Amino acid sequence: PPLKDQSVYPPVERGRLKTWIGVGGSPESVVRAAHYDLPLMLAIIGGDPKRFAPYVDLHQRAYQQFGRTPQPIGVHSPGYVAETDAQAREELWPHYKVMRDRIGKERGWPPMGR
Repeated sequence: PPLKDQSVYPPVERGRLKTWIGVGGSPESVVRAAHYDLPLMLAIIGGDPKRFAPYVDLHQRAYQQFGRTPQPIGVHSPGYVAETDAQAREELWPHYKVMRDRIGKERGWPPMGR
């Protein structure tokens, strides 16, 4: 249901709050985004980003079937920033490997190497 007189945090500086449908690998969610005429945000938490290309194609096809102009597609992927790229790699590596290997074990991915 629509929100009425509801505060949103953090507050929106101006205009309207943008809403996207986040998808991590479900074709049904891609079609749902098109059905509701909302932008699509691909949540890429590991693996090769190229494997999400079929979802982009599905999103375009769904919009054609609904007779609408497609909404934008974005990508969300974890990142880390430091003074230099080398410093960021060194600081993030041990933590990223633990997280990636934990997810990968559930999904059948091999352990990550540098």
